[in-house]
Amino acid sequence: MSRARLQELGVDVPVLPATAVGSLPKPPELVEARAQARRGAITAAQLDEKAREATAAWIAKQEELGLDILVDGQQYRGEPVTWFAGRLKGFREGGLVRVWGNRYYRKPVISGEVRWPGAFTVEWWRFAQGLTKKPVKGILTGPYTLMDWSFNERYPSRRAACLAIARELRREADALVAAGCRVLQIDEPAFGARPDELGFAADAIRVMTKDLGAYTIAHVCYAPFESLVPSLVELAVDNLDLECANSDFAALRPMGKSQFPRDLSLGVIDVVSPRSDTPEGVLRRVRKALTVLKPERIWVDPDCGLGGRTTEEAVAGLAAIAAAVQEARKARGG
Repeated sequence: MSRARLQELGVDVPVLPATAVGSLPKPPELVEARAQARRGAITAAQLDEKAREATAAWIAKQEELGLDILVDGQQYRGEPVTWFAGRLKGFREGGLVRVWGNRYYRKPVISGEVRWPGAFTVEWWRFAQGLTKKPVKGILTGPYTLMDWSFNERYPSRRAACLAIARELRREADALVAAGCRVLQIDEPAFGARPDELGFAADAIRVMTKDLGAYTIAHVCYAPFESLVPSLVELAVDNLDLECANSDFAALRPMGKSQFPRDLSLGVIDVVSPRSDTPEGVLRRVRKALTVLKPERIWVDPDCGLGGRTTEEAVAGLAAIAAAVQEARKARGG
């Protein structure tokens, strides 16, 4: 499915394309610049320039490693839910909430009618895409996650809030496509948090992807995949991007070559594990997936974004993915 759909859109990728999920580590100089900007010591324009430098460095590194579909590394974003909520009208910033470990974010509050203010990711995508001939993903935090990780003071139900956000994010998706983006990823880490809400969570995805002129990916991680597969396979996307390494490939067990109707981005690196990932280890995981799914249906990436790892760990992980994919292609004569 992936190659034919992408070729229709003018994007050519090899079998078993290697990619990243989204975030990549921010260099120390950008971290310091963000702190300076919070103190008012530098301007927003100066901070953006540091983010552009970091983006350019990560685009070059991904090309050097041999990835096939690139990401901008989200160098200009902070925490993804807070960052997106801060750019949609109708949200205000709330207090700090712990996600896990020592990670916190400022939980947004939906205090008014959610409205799209105009494109806010397009210029960053256009900048990254202008640095390479390889396709760069557009990446949006999904409507269900934005709703679930916010307090709702405006809408009569969680469903109403979720669908309102989806309608406005669809306008951002349309803007990305109009700018030339042909691979769009919707990040939904909260998908599956409440099984009784899977119906409207899927409806929100459909609002964002129906008749959209792009190859679409839904990224879902750290969820009970074995029970969610029936809902996941019905999502209105071309590709499901699932965390697999951390869950010992639980998502693959219910899938068979004749049963799974979507492409699968296969998470082969556990991004929260301290262990080093080798090409040999990644290759074993790819081969495991090939016993279940056809190679034409598989993309290869980390479980989630690598923004929480060190730069050295992130580079090593992406290098292991690229090397394993090359070896797998050679083994099948491609």
